[in-house]
Amino acid sequence: MDDPKMLEIANKYGKSPAQVCIRFQVQRGVSVIPKSVTPARIKSNFEVSLLIETLPCLHTCRLPKAVNS
Repeated sequence: MDDPKMLEIANKYGKSPAQVCIRFQVQRGVSVIPKSVTPARIKSNFEVSLLIETLPCLHTCRLPKAVNS
């Protein structure tokens, strides 16, 4: 998640690139199951609001197909 456009958007909204990826997929109607055991982290993953104008930019980012840690 080191795509420059992704990092720019994450910094703009004060969120992590992972949170931006999650929100992007949710806005596209994709089911997302982030991996976390911390209730606060789970909640924060879905407290991201992206403006519609960011969607075309995110479509051109190199998003990971799956992230396993």
